[in-house]
Amino acid sequence: MPLILCGADLDVRDAFPVSEAESGRKLNGLELVGGLSWTASPGILAVRKNNEAYASFADKGSAIAKLPVGDGAKMIRVEARLHPMKIDESGTWLAVGLGNPKDFSTGLTWGGGVFMLVNTSGQVECFYNAGAKPARIKGVSPKNINQDDFNLLAIEYERSGNRVSMFVNGVPVIERFDLGAFSFTPDAAWAGFSGFGQPANQKSVADFILKVEH
Repeated sequence: MPLILCGADLDVRDAFPVSEAESGRKLNGLELVGGLSWTASPGILAVRKNNEAYASFADKGSAIAKLPVGDGAKMIRVEARLHPMKIDESGTWLAVGLGNPKDFSTGLTWGGGVFMLVNTSGQVECFYNAGAKPARIKGVSPKNINQDDFNLLAIEYERSGNRVSMFVNGVPVIERFDLGAFSFTPDAAWAGFSGFGQPANQKSVADFILKVEH
């Protein structure tokens, strides 16, 4: 894990700007401005095609990509533009999240943290995950969802009040929800995105942003 100085704010943005010659590189290990590097499932690639850059899945399946948050964060915001797609008739999803996922196989649902997903039916669901399995805080079918393109999902976590807000395309789904109602405090060691059952070689994730205030 790269060193993050305690007390140093973060504003990390990744539009996956690989060149055409580098298109298809594994996201895992790619370094961002400021010295952070992605820790990601082997099947997530940085792709450039037709002048567009995005993260894509190399094969059918599920995957997670995460960045270290560091110690002492007062406010964490994680966001990305997501475009989930179906494999056959199965329902699949993409999410942004923060927490402390232990491994690639079980980390999709952000153990110890919170996450927000959009699925291929146009539903948005908000979860917390105390460790055994995720529990839903709220689910909605937003009027402003675009099932045929990217949607911007964002999470803001305020550590001092243990409150979380989640947004889709700039509109709140939950606002400053007190996680203490579940006797739960996130272990926000990492933040990033994940996906379940995504088809290969699609425009899945774009314009990832992580902001951390101390």
